[in-house]
Amino acid sequence: MKLKGIDKFQRKLKRIGGTELRRAASSALNKTGALARTRIIKGVAASAKVPVGQVRKRVYLARSTARTLKIVQIGYARPISLVALIRNPMPDQGQRRKRQLRVNKKAYPNAFIRQGVGGKTQVFERNGKKGRQGKGRWAKYKNLERLDKVGIEIQPTVEKVLPKVQRRVYNANFRRLFAHEYNFRLSKL
Repeated sequence: MKLKGIDKFQRKLKRIGGTELRRAASSALNKTGALARTRIIKGVAASAKVPVGQVRKRVYLARSTARTLKIVQIGYARPISLVALIRNPMPDQGQRRKRQLRVNKKAYPNAFIRQGVGGKTQVFERNGKKGRQGKGRWAKYKNLERLDKVGIEIQPTVEKVLPKVQRRVYNANFRRLFAHEYNFRLSKL
């Protein structure tokens, strides 16, 4: 004698044990990763003393799917350009600054604003000798000042903050979020 509805019940059990479990785990991983990303961004911004919006552009989350069940926090920690922190970056018109360039409550004594390659405005800093020495036809090319783009390095801060925050957030929130997601999916079956 075959019970009525046993096939439907078997399909539900299969979904509960396989597909729904993996979907709940994937959703919980993504939600926990988003919480970790927010805290990483806030921690790096506070440590480096830069706006949160500048750090947000440099921290990414590779999301999980039901097949992969893996997320990856990626911190592209290239330096934050000083020109991004200036409200109205007007290029200096060829003259040297008589005063220091102040950005983000820090003074840069040899810095100036010019148009760089591609027409983009950048903050450059003079490093090296001011005068040019030597005699002859090629003297002016011998001891030129080196110009460097100025940025705020956040690489060490990201490397320090990212693993600590990830571990703390996953230990605190993953189980709770996974139980919530799994119960939600069971209630819909």
